[in-house]
Amino acid sequence: MKFDRNQGSGTGKYALLHLRKLSQLEGRHGALPADISKAVRTLADAGLIDWGDDKENDFFVMRTRDIYSRPSLLAYAGAAMEDGNDEWAREVLSLASKAGHLHPHCKRPD
Repeated sequence: MKFDRNQGSGTGKYALLHLRKLSQLEGRHGALPADISKAVRTLADAGLIDWGDDKENDFFVMRTRDIYSRPSLLAYAGAAMEDGNDEWAREVLSLASKAGHLHPHCKRPD
């Protein structure tokens, strides 16, 4: 199995919605601008936003620039190899090869 972005489209399986930035925007204006609020509501109502707020859909997002991401990705790739999923392991190893301290914008998580 390959990453979606490595299958020709150039885009991944997921995108990030910056909830902190939405909250800051809301705080500055007292409410979200109507167009942004409608867009988020439309995506959520269509089931296109996974809030990760239940046990079945819990998740943890990590950027490759995160200083701790490389060891995590290497461990994940190792587990995929042990499970016999070599192609997926190679995909993850490729990501790990430019993660953490190897990323040009490496930083601690905030």
